[in-house]
Amino acid sequence: ITAKTNMIRNRLIELGASADRIERIIWGVDTHAFSPGDQQAARQALGLPTDRPLIVSLRNLSPEQNIDLVIEAMPRIVESHPRAMLLLTEHNAKPAYRRQLVEQIEALGLGDHVRWLGTTGRDHMPMLLRAADVSVSLKPTDGMPQSMLEAMACGCVNVMADLPMYHELVAHQRSAY
Repeated sequence: ITAKTNMIRNRLIELGASADRIERIIWGVDTHAFSPGDQQAARQALGLPTDRPLIVSLRNLSPEQNIDLVIEAMPRIVESHPRAMLLLTEHNAKPAYRRQLVEQIEALGLGDHVRWLGTTGRDHMPMLLRAADVSVSLKPTDGMPQSMLEAMACGCVNVMADLPMYHELVAHQRSAY
């Protein structure tokens, strides 16, 4: 039996799995694809501003991903970083949730601070992470997100919900926020 985190391993034991049959395996990252690179070149290749702080959310566009909380935080971010821009992908977009987010962006006056990227392919993820200053994920539950490891491999700072399993690999203010 394989488990990506100790929390999952412990839950499997609670469900009756024998501890000696469980192997903890953290998935690797393709460091040929996900690696640091020239941020300005990545931005230019993606048609993104080269002179603005960029925050990217790679999560699916659905309510359980809490992207509305990221948007809610943007006025405070813009207050301290007036040129900050949030980049939103539209993977598995729930139409009603997207409409809700568009209305929220308009109500908060964030039109110049949010860019919709559409449904970018997996092959664009390394370039997006190189281009961004921050990758944000506020999902209330999770396993061990591959996107966190990929962002780290690209040198992009992770801002995440404070979930116990994340502490297995990252430390607040040292390797993530």
